[in-house]
Amino acid sequence: MDILSKILGKRGIKDASELSAEEQETFNQWKKTLAEEPISLESIKEFCEYQLVVIQQGFKDLDRSPQKTERLVLLHGVYSAIRDLISNPQVAKESLVKYLTTLV
Repeated sequence: MDILSKILGKRGIKDASELSAEEQETFNQWKKTLAEEPISLESIKEFCEYQLVVIQQGFKDLDRSPQKTERLVLLHGVYSAIRDLISNPQVAKESLVKYLTTLV
């Protein structure tokens, strides 16, 4: 974040609120990017679990098309396999390889 302060200082800007709306948007995106933590296995696992909840909500829609059902089943299998791979690497790895082989 220090680098952003240096850039503003070099341009004679004391505070980010002096930026135009477009510059403010770019500045905030840069700030967010610099503040992000590295992706961890735990964050990937949490993402997969969240996606599984979203997919399960999709299954509750009884007016879905057969294509959507097929897509939901496929996505559920992929996210479950990734989550399981993180939780139990060896067993999940074998299961994932088998599952992905069926997709090929």
